[in-house]
Amino acid sequence: YAGILGSGASLNGSELVLDGLSGFVQLPAGIVSGMSAVTVETWASFGTISNWAAIFEFGDTDDVSGQGHNYLSCQPHTGGATTQTGIRNATSELNAVFTPVLDNYSNVQIVAVFHPDAGYLSIYTNGVLAAMNSSITITMEDALSTGDPHNYIGHSLWNADPYLPGYIDEFRIYNGPLTPGEIRADAALGPNQLIGTNMNTSLSATVSGGNIMIEWPTTSALVTLESTPSLGPDAHWTEVAIPMKLDGGNYQVPVPVSPDSPMYFRLIQ
Repeated sequence: YAGILGSGASLNGSELVLDGLSGFVQLPAGIVSGMSAVTVETWASFGTISNWAAIFEFGDTDDVSGQGHNYLSCQPHTGGATTQTGIRNATSELNAVFTPVLDNYSNVQIVAVFHPDAGYLSIYTNGVLAAMNSSITITMEDALSTGDPHNYIGHSLWNADPYLPGYIDEFRIYNGPLTPGEIRADAALGPNQLIGTNMNTSLSATVSGGNIMIEWPTTSALVTLESTPSLGPDAHWTEVAIPMKLDGGNYQVPVPVSPDSPMYFRLIQ
């Protein structure tokens, strides 16, 4: 989608620069309408953030009162000195909230996952789950019942809220929920590089201290690493929730192991 720059927004190479006074990007209407789940991912840098400045808000505004309603949102510094992402219908709002605020963070990956059909809303920073609300009862259809005529980067749907000062390196909107593995892979890859498409991938393993270093190519479309202590029909596979690192063209995951406890690994999408 093509965005429209507000007066205080500019492009500096690959970065969007927002001055915190009038800078924002307006995205086309309807970009998230009709989706049952949405993931928004961005890499951003901030200085001092005023209360309630928004990284993004997609939804609607009351033209008379200047108040936002029926939206998806993310604020890196709320009035309660927290970071949050939220979903709102005409009467109420539900949020996933964590501390600290994101003032003075540099090149931080922020991922907000809105999946009301599965009952949750979550927010990640640098590939790590920061907060999850597993009691989401507002559906996407309800949240966007008036459509999403106003979709902004760096600007709130509430007229009294300040603009966001900062730098946005990349901004992605996905139709559907990213998995934790995909979010960790994106964090390792960084902006300007997408997860690979190769479905035929092999794992390799080497011993490094008290860890087994699991590796596989970054060309892989399979990025969720799972493990189990035994094979067979009763095998119980669980996700290995350890941040990935990059080594050349490979993902690396250091997994602590015990010599007396066997462990098996696999990749899934």
